[in-house]
Amino acid sequence: MTNEMDPDEFSHFTNDRNLTAQILLAHFWMLSWLLDSVGPVRGFAMREETLLRWVERAALQLPASHRKYVLWPLGMTKHLPEAAT
Repeated sequence: MTNEMDPDEFSHFTNDRNLTAQILLAHFWMLSWLLDSVGPVRGFAMREETLLRWVERAALQLPASHRKYVLWPLGMTKHLPEAAT
């Protein structure tokens, strides 16, 4: 639904202080990366690397009390063989 947001709403949603959004975005980015990696057409390597770094950045900027909510996407960035390339 981000495509229906006006610029102010989108800015608020993507703000680093919006912890709920950062958690949702980390999951969305990892799912996007996974879907691209198994689809018929592989994504661009730079896009893949960027998505993985975004997941890591979002996860690591969360307070320690919220990191449990991003264990899956953060763990995937560390354990996928393709993530290292």
